[in-house]
Amino acid sequence: MTSTLGVRRPKPSAEPETPRRRTVMSQPALPSTQHQDPTLVGWLSSHTALAWAATAALTSILGFGLALPQVATDMAQAEGPTGDQWTQIAFAAGYCLPLVVSVFALALAYGRRAMPNDMSQFLVIGIVLLASGAVSHLIGLGLAPDLPSRLVPGPPYLSIPVTAVSAYLTTYGVPLAACAVAIGLSAAAQVTKWLASTRS
Repeated sequence: MTSTLGVRRPKPSAEPETPRRRTVMSQPALPSTQHQDPTLVGWLSSHTALAWAATAALTSILGFGLALPQVATDMAQAEGPTGDQWTQIAFAAGYCLPLVVSVFALALAYGRRAMPNDMSQFLVIGIVLLASGAVSHLIGLGLAPDLPSRLVPGPPYLSIPVTAVSAYLTTYGVPLAACAVAIGLSAAAQVTKWLASTRS
């Protein structure tokens, strides 16, 4: 390259290209997932409407002998349990009160992880069931189970719960016992949801 005075200037050397910094693309933030309780009551507390709908259907069909198509039609029209079905749940809960209270208390204990993890948890289940039945005998609330005078032979962590469950099944029968378990679980899930909402 020649200047205006006729002197050849050295060709300017091209500046070495500085490597461009790679801009790290920020990864899209994953949606934050709330801590979910892995227990059954924890899951039900997030789906209380489903829990009560299943309880209403179970109580109407098993407890009161209604036909499934009619129960499903009524619930579809009401978009959930009907007034009559809530009345049926209340009646079944009062009739099977000792078992409902036992399931409710045990479900809350499991939901709060207050139950032991070893075989002694079965002993706790049996004691709660027998205690609830004994209290029902004393105060006359609900249909008290026919508690036997002797326990089933075996170690305590098996004999006590087996004796208690057998007494409830003998008194209520499988259909009513299933209704009571469903009501107790749904009630525990509802209370768990209420407690979580008050803490938040």
